[in-house]
Amino acid sequence: MFESWTVHYGNILIGILVLALIFFLFREFFCWYWKLNKIVDLLQSIDRRLQDQEMRAARAAPAPLPPPPPQEPPAPPGGIHPA
Repeated sequence: MFESWTVHYGNILIGILVLALIFFLFREFFCWYWKLNKIVDLLQSIDRRLQDQEMRAARAAPAPLPPPPPQEPPAPPGGIHPA
């Protein structure tokens, strides 16, 4: 009885390995067929270029403007200023 269980588990393990192998082979085929690997490479290239442009733009950005000076409060109606 013990031998039948080991044979049974062995068959299950072999089946899982065969299915995993088939999955990875089909995955590689479909990635090649639909050019997914090239698409990923191109997107990564675009991302690197955008990051480079962003860093160059940050270095070339002018210094921020200083805050405006404080303004005097408006005069009250009638043109009379309090002392």
